[in-house]
Amino acid sequence: MVTGGLHRAEPRRCAIRGVEAFVLLSDRSFPRHAHDQFGIGVLHSGAHRS
Repeated sequence: MVTGGLHRAEPRRCAIRGVEAFVLLSDRSFPRHAHDQFGIGVLHSGAHRS
């Protein structure tokens, strides 16, 4: 079950070939899941738990 109402993902240009960059603003909470891609995140404010 997904909770929260605010979720905005904005793609950004990246000079590195094959790398996708996004700015994400969200208050959503997701159940345990997986992705096929490797992700690197920078947290500006708030919290993240893996």
